[in-house]
Amino acid sequence: MGLDLYHVIPSATIVFDDDYFTIDEFETNESFLNNYNQLLKTSIDEFGNKSLVLYFAEKGHQRKGMNNEFFKVFQNERLYFKISDVENAKKFINSEYDLNGQLFETFQRDFIDNFIEGESIFFASW
Repeated sequence: MGLDLYHVIPSATIVFDDDYFTIDEFETNESFLNNYNQLLKTSIDEFGNKSLVLYFAEKGHQRKGMNNEFFKVFQNERLYFKISDVENAKKFINSEYDLNGQLFETFQRDFIDNFIEGESIFFASW
């Protein structure tokens, strides 16, 4: 099991078949989803069940590099929509893991500098 952080935006183009959110995942921010109704698509799982999904494109990705406190503040697979959440996440970069400061710079560039509220989504998976 590893940690992956993502910064994504809704996309009309399907890059990978499994790069989507179900509409249930937007229960904490239904107004976000309302802005992208035109991008909703029907997905059929391996059992033939249909569901509405929103595909996404990746703007930033980071593997590992966060300290243990990150896991106390952020939830696995929960969607975050505010820049303040992403700025808070940056505080948990493990400085021992990032000896040359490259991870701080990359996180700033790929997660904060290009994050647009109302368009961007931040989430972690572990």
